[in-house]
Amino acid sequence: MKTFIYLFSLLVVADAGVAPEVTVGVSSTDGLEPALKWTTSGTQGDFDYEGGLDVIVEGTKSMPYTAWGRLKRSIGDYNIGAKGVVKSTDLETVDLELTADGPIGALQVVGKAGQTNGVAKIQIKRAFSLFGGSLSLNPRFSVADKSPDVSVGYGIKSTFVGVDTSSEKLTIAQKIGEQNSVSPSVTKNGDFAIAYSRSMNVGKLTTTYAPKNSVKVEWRDGPWIANMEAPLDGYLNVGKVDVSFKRKVDLK
Repeated sequence: MKTFIYLFSLLVVADAGVAPEVTVGVSSTDGLEPALKWTTSGTQGDFDYEGGLDVIVEGTKSMPYTAWGRLKRSIGDYNIGAKGVVKSTDLETVDLELTADGPIGALQVVGKAGQTNGVAKIQIKRAFSLFGGSLSLNPRFSVADKSPDVSVGYGIKSTFVGVDTSSEKLTIAQKIGEQNSVSPSVTKNGDFAIAYSRSMNVGKLTTTYAPKNSVKVEWRDGPWIANMEAPLDGYLNVGKVDVSFKRKVDLK
């Protein structure tokens, strides 16, 4: 924990002049939702570094925050990285992520250090060229549950098919023209969902319809983000609608 605080302090001193990014949001259910995000990056010797601080303002007496830092270095054909995350709700524990990317794929090890030590999850990502397309494999192993699972995907031209054994879900994504895409999915239990996205000149509109669950609409337009979500009872019975707006404020 002390080592992480020392490294994070170096990041703050190295780039203290960077202005934070402020996001102001309004929700129909939660009211005003202001948030502050500060990030920095650079190079020290053979290492590239990144760091940041995310703060959510929940009132005058509550400001939960998350501090994070990442170090990266290239060794031969491999990129080695280490990331640490500390949350204000548990300052004695650091969430750790170790990564190694190279010609044979990418390795990720996730764990904790502090009052609780140990590895939580290990996963490998590898892509292969196959029949004119790309086959991706992502085997994972949860150390706590001692349970393996895998995600397999294949993409060719404008079509992608993916299967995930953890969520037991099949997804098909189809790009239509230069601006549109549609992604239906179905789980082992028969739960169905379909997402439609349209890219615009300065933004993107995404609609997700999941019968017996919810319908969601997200519209991103430059610094603006608008969201609408409503629960569904069946296919068409819409519950209480939650609408929220967020805007990033440049303080430079």
